[in-house]
Amino acid sequence: LDGRGVQLKESHWPNGRGSTLGDLIAGRKVAVDRPYPGLPLINDKLRPELRPLTAFEHEQIEHLGRILVHALEAPAKDLWPGMTEADVAGQVAHRILRRGAMPEQVSVLADDRGALYKRAGATQTVIQRSAILQATAAMYGLHATASRTVNFGSLTADWQTAFVSACKLSALYRSMTRPLESMGTASEAGRWLLSNGPHEFDWRLSQPGYGTGRLAAEELRRMGQDEAFIPGQAIVWQARIGPAAIVDTVIVTPDGPRPVTPPEDWPFKRIRLKDRVIDVPDVLIRSQ
Repeated sequence: LDGRGVQLKESHWPNGRGSTLGDLIAGRKVAVDRPYPGLPLINDKLRPELRPLTAFEHEQIEHLGRILVHALEAPAKDLWPGMTEADVAGQVAHRILRRGAMPEQVSVLADDRGALYKRAGATQTVIQRSAILQATAAMYGLHATASRTVNFGSLTADWQTAFVSACKLSALYRSMTRPLESMGTASEAGRWLLSNGPHEFDWRLSQPGYGTGRLAAEELRRMGQDEAFIPGQAIVWQARIGPAAIVDTVIVTPDGPRPVTPPEDWPFKRIRLKDRVIDVPDVLIRSQ
C-alpha cells in the first residue's frame, strides 16, 4: 500500500480498536466484510470478485500443492499396519509445517471407516488393511486440499469396486472444471454415472466439491443458488464412494482442469472421457 495514499493509524491495544475505528468512519459511507455495529456487510457482493486467482497466485497455489502432495505421499510410503490414524496424521502435519505451510485440517481414515465417516479427523484407531490420508494446507493466504490412499496386500472385492467407481467419478467431476459449470451440474452428472450400480445412492452422502483458494472451503450452492464456476477459480473435487475417497484441487480454465495437487511419485489411473484424458491418483498397494 506504500505510495497509494494510504495513511497509517495506530491504536493502543488496552483501549481496543473500537474508538479508533469509530473516529475513522464517523460521517462516512462505509461497508464492511466482518460484523460491525450499524454497518452493512458486503460479503456476498465480494465473494464472486475474490474467487478468481491471479496468474501469480496460480503459481503460488501450485507450489503449495506440491508441498501438500509430498506431505501426503511420503508418510503413506512408510506407513505400516499397527500405526494409529493419529500417528500418521502427525507425520503429515509435520511435513507440511517443515516446508513452510500450515496444516489447516488433517484426516486419516483406517480400513473401512470412510464408509461411515466422510470427514473424520484422526483417532487412535489402529490401521490394519488400508488408510486414506487427506489434508488441507495453507500458504501465501491460499489453501489446497488433497488425499491419497494406501493398501496393504490386495484390495477386497468391495473395496476394489468402490475405488474404481470413485476414480470414474473423480474423472467426471474434473472434466467439468470449466466456466459456467457448477456443483449442481456436477452432482447431476455424478448421479447419472452411479445409477443402477452398487453405489447408486452415495451421491447423497457427500457434495461433489467446494470452492477453495483464499478460503479453505466455500459452499457454492447457497440459499437456493447454484453459482457457476469462474475462470481462474480453485475447486476441490471429492469423489467419495463407500469406504473410498479421491480428493484433489484444480483450477478452472476454459480448456478444463489445471491440476494443483497431481501425483508426484504415485501410481495413477488414466481415464478417457470422450476426447479428454484425465489422470486420477490410484491406490498405492504395499506388501506388509
